[in-house]
Amino acid sequence: MKINLNDVKSKITSHIMPVQPATKNVSETIIPVTAMPSIVKTEGKKENILKIENFSLSFGENELFRNLNYEFTPGIYTFTGPSGVGKSTLLRAIAGLNPNYTGTISINGVQYKKPTPMVHMVHQHYTSFPWLNCIENTLMVYKGHRVRITKEMRENAINVLKSLGLEEHLNKKPGQLSGGQDQRLSLASALINNISPVIVYDEMTSALDEKNDFVVAELIKSHQRANNNIVIVITHEEHVKKALGGTDIFFSESFRLH
Repeated sequence: MKINLNDVKSKITSHIMPVQPATKNVSETIIPVTAMPSIVKTEGKKENILKIENFSLSFGENELFRNLNYEFTPGIYTFTGPSGVGKSTLLRAIAGLNPNYTGTISINGVQYKKPTPMVHMVHQHYTSFPWLNCIENTLMVYKGHRVRITKEMRENAINVLKSLGLEEHLNKKPGQLSGGQDQRLSLASALINNISPVIVYDEMTSALDEKNDFVVAELIKSHQRANNNIVIVITHEEHVKKALGGTDIFFSESFRLH
């Protein structure tokens, strides 16, 4: 199915149908994307570079990667390809969650093999804190950077949540949200993060409908432009890949094994 992205963009700025819980008929209004303030830019930042060098990884006799070398500069990248070819495995290694490889991964010259504030990951299975409300969950991203939360940061978090269709749920906890709402909540902290040079998303639209997929894609693109960071997205959805644009990396055997 061909999708006219320009037509979709025009619809986003007017009215977007939200995700509805499977068991309820709930009507929500998502605030237009244009109502969300621009993320504060950090002037004078050097261009971020994520390097993968001589990366090799196997599971038993199953060799997924052999001497992979790739350099990411600021922009949006999509990881595509069939299941089982290493997309999530490589993404988790970039996020510092999978150290079982040889070779190196570095950001701006700094090598690492464990979770680091340099990489913000949005998991496929949402990881919201059940005892915190939506605003508090979103602001937790700053705790990892030991940044004092300001009034402006709180207001920005609220506006991002509104743009994700969560205006009426700001003070609710994750257990009070539907699956689609909880997934949008997990996206919010990444969309206010103007500190981490690398943001990675693992199937971030798996619980959303197609209309909300485009809302999320527009927000991700806006955030990337504002912060000049590196964004990597795993997706199996062709319309999400096209909406995000950027560089598509298809996990073929020739890409993985050198």
